[in-house]
Amino acid sequence: MKSGESETVEFKKSTGEWKEIVETISAFANKKGGVILVGVDE
Repeated sequence: MKSGESETVEFKKSTGEWKEIVETISAFANKKGGVILVGVDE
């Protein structure tokens, strides 16, 4: 987590709003893949 976000790592706060998370999942699915850490704030 020290290295922060990158092209394949994304942090998402847990706000109960899934739209942004779903958009990130879609973007990762259409590229190289990646890791989404839900409940983590930058």
